[in-house]
Amino acid sequence: MMKFTILMLISFACAGNSPEIFLKFTREESSDYKLMIKHNGKDQVVNGKTLRKLLKNNKNRLKELLGEEGLEKSLKLGRNSNISARAISLIDYIQSNAITPKKISPQFEVNCRESPERYPVLTLKSGEQKSIPPQKYRFQEVNIESGATLRIKKSRSSWLFLDVVGDVNLQGKIVYEGVPVTEDPIELKLPNGKIISHQFPVGIGGRGGNGLSLGVSGKGGVGSDGSTVSGGGGGGGGYREGSVYMNGDNGKGASGGQRSNRGGAGGEKTPTNGGLIFIKAGGNFNGEGGEIHASGTNGVNGSSGGSPNDHFYSSPAGGGGGSPGGNGGMVYLQSETISGYSEVLNDGGAGGKGGKGGRQKAGGRRSAESGEDGKQGEGGDFLFYP
Repeated sequence: MMKFTILMLISFACAGNSPEIFLKFTREESSDYKLMIKHNGKDQVVNGKTLRKLLKNNKNRLKELLGEEGLEKSLKLGRNSNISARAISLIDYIQSNAITPKKISPQFEVNCRESPERYPVLTLKSGEQKSIPPQKYRFQEVNIESGATLRIKKSRSSWLFLDVVGDVNLQGKIVYEGVPVTEDPIELKLPNGKIISHQFPVGIGGRGGNGLSLGVSGKGGVGSDGSTVSGGGGGGGGYREGSVYMNGDNGKGASGGQRSNRGGAGGEKTPTNGGLIFIKAGGNFNGEGGEIHASGTNGVNGSSGGSPNDHFYSSPAGGGGGSPGGNGGMVYLQSETISGYSEVLNDGGAGGKGGKGGRQKAGGRRSAESGEDGKQGEGGDFLFYP
């Protein structure tokens, strides 16, 4: 008995652990057509449920191949109870429209991802904004058009992991900034079981400046040290009450010395770091024209110390220190191919400037110490993961 195979072989290439499936039409001499599926090396007759699933999951690609009318006929196949009629209906359409094997590649590939291996597609059109928490996500594709922004919520110190089966097209923006400061390492477990970890350095605010003394016994106050959230307060200037010389108050925390000429206040702002981002593309990554924002915040400047109008009763006070800047985040990219790169903006934030020391406006024109600048945040990295 002679066996004929219609010259049409559509390969359904499934990702992950799914089997590779080949769909073909066969006919034996003096027999009807049969629709066969090659699954794990064995030919099996396709039942209606399987055919419906394959056709439904691949409408767009079948439309490209067969056109609108052909797509309609192919979908009707899944509703027909007779498997031979299903095969003949589609084959007749292909033959009557002169769709030759040249037009239908023997290895024409379409996705046959079946639940649960079919994942959502993340698409943001121009002008759209979407906010999501930092966590692991599994997408089929990611498309962020120019003018669109994907924002990551700032509620905790955590990785954003975009695990994408297919392509990533980033022409818009991903913004992940404002991550709370922590001294603890932040870990991400990858699908292969490996763990990557990042620990942000901790910045310190600038020390407040010392106030000047008045005479021998009216000592200027000492500026306080900065902290992780602020610059130190400046020391107050020495002063005189009547014939008694008094010491200026020391700075305390971010507050300057409070009596007589007051020390400048330290800049107060809790810094935040840039985000931690890992993008894994199973297909192509095209970031041409796109941007990834993961910068640290700038610190706040300290204020100036008080300046007296004369040099007989008080001395100038020290300036406040600047608060620290936040650190830039980390961006990892793992992709099968890369056709264009995004601009990665993950600089460390500038430390706040120290406030100027007070200056006497008469006699000698002496100046107290200025506050120190807050520590500059460290810049992040953009790394390719093998």
